[in-house]
Amino acid sequence: MPLFGTDGVRGVYGEHPITEAFCDELIHAVITTSSELGLRPRRVLLGSDTRPSREKLVSSFVDAFSLRGIDVMALGVVPSPLLAYSVANSSYDLGLMVTASHNPSSDNGFKFFNAEGRKFPVIWEERVERHLGANDRSSQQNLVVGSMKEIDSGLFEKYRMACAKVLREIEVNYELTIVVDCANGAWSETAPALLSAMGFHVIPVGQFDKSNQINDGCGSTSPRFIRDQVLMRNADLGIAFDGDGDRLIMVDHLGNTVNGDQILYLLAKDAKERGEDVPGVVGTVMTNGALNQVLQEQGISFSRTAVGDRNVMEEMEARGWHLGGETSGHVINSRLSPAGDGLFTAIQVLATICRTKRALNELLGEFVLFDQVHDSVVIDDTSSALEDPSVQAIIEKIRSRDDVSQVVVRPSGTEPVVRIMVEGVQLNKVKAYVESIRRSLVKAST
Repeated sequence: MPLFGTDGVRGVYGEHPITEAFCDELIHAVITTSSELGLRPRRVLLGSDTRPSREKLVSSFVDAFSLRGIDVMALGVVPSPLLAYSVANSSYDLGLMVTASHNPSSDNGFKFFNAEGRKFPVIWEERVERHLGANDRSSQQNLVVGSMKEIDSGLFEKYRMACAKVLREIEVNYELTIVVDCANGAWSETAPALLSAMGFHVIPVGQFDKSNQINDGCGSTSPRFIRDQVLMRNADLGIAFDGDGDRLIMVDHLGNTVNGDQILYLLAKDAKERGEDVPGVVGTVMTNGALNQVLQEQGISFSRTAVGDRNVMEEMEARGWHLGGETSGHVINSRLSPAGDGLFTAIQVLATICRTKRALNELLGEFVLFDQVHDSVVIDDTSSALEDPSVQAIIEKIRSRDDVSQVVVRPSGTEPVVRIMVEGVQLNKVKAYVESIRRSLVKAST
C-alpha cells in the first residue's frame, strides 16, 4: 500500500509509519527528493494540530531537519491553511503539518507544502517513497546543525490582515450571532478570536483543552453537534471546522446543514453578481450533480476531477480558474490562499451575508441538491473487493437506471475502507441502491 494517500500520510500513532523513528527516515527521503529537483530546503515551517502524539512527532522532525543543517520554525498548534499561507508569503522553502485532519485522535499524519504553499504532486510523493530506507547517517557528519527559531508573530499578522481584507468595505452586521465549532482542534484559539475582532458575536464550542479530544463528537464530521448548538442558542448560523482547519460545513438558523457544494454555489453566484469574472468551478466525482446544472444555467463552466483538494487545485490551475472544492467542505479560492482554508471560506460566506443582508438559507433557497447517500465499508483488501465481478455487475446495473444520476464506489485514500455514493431523484430508492452495493462488497470481502 502506498505511503501517501489523497491527503498526505496518515495512520495510527505508534504503528508504522506514524512513529518517531520513521520521522528521520521520511525527512531524509524528502530532502533527497527535493535536492534531485533542485529544491533543497534551507528553512522549514513546522506546525501541528492538537493530538496528544504531536509533541513527540514534532520533536523528532525538528531533530531530523536540524541534523541536516536546516533551520526550523516550529509554530506549535496551528491550522493547516495558516501554515500553507505562511509558507507562501514568506521566505520559507517547505511546510510540514503534523495532522491526521478529520481522523480520530489516536491517528496522526504528515502533510507537506512547497514554497508556494501548495501540496506536492503525486510524482514528488512517488520519488520520496523510492528513497525511503536509504538513510545514511554518515552523510550528516559534516553538516552544520540547523537552528530552532522563535515563532514569528508577523506570519500570523499577515494572515489576519488577509482575512480582514475580505470584509473590507462591507458593513458587518454586528448583531450576527455565530456558533463556531473548532473540532477541539487547530482553530480553537485563532478562529473565534479573528471572527470576534471582525465584529461578529461569536459563541465558540469545541475548543481544545486536555479534557477533550480532536474530532470527538464535534467538528465538520459530526454535523449534529453544531446543528444542536445553533438551535439551542438561537444563533444566526454555525460554522464547524475539521481538526486541522482546512475544511468546514455550515448550518443555517433552522439547523439545515450546508456542505461544500452549496458553499461553492453561493460563492460563485455572489462573485458573478459583484461583476467578478468566474469562468468556471472545479468539483470532484463526488460533487452533487445539481451544482453542475445550476452553474451551467448561469453561464459558469464546471469540471470534475478525482477526490482530493490537491487534484482540485491542479485542475483549477490547468484551466486558469480560481474557485473549486469538495462536497466535504474543502473549498479553495486561489486568489486568497494556495490551499483549502476553512476560515477564509467562512469569511467569504459571511461577507456575502453582510453585503446582501440575507440569511444563509435565503441565499441558498433556490438551489436544491439532488438526493445523495453516502456509506463506507471497512475492508482490508479494498482492491480485490472492488474488482470482484459480482460487485462490478451490481454497480453497473444501478448506474444504468434512469432514476440514478451518479454512482461512485472507490477506495479511501486515507483509511482501509471503500466509500459508496449514489445520487438520484428518489431518496428511498437511492438508499436501497447503496445498501445493495454495500452487501455485495461485504460478501466479496469474506
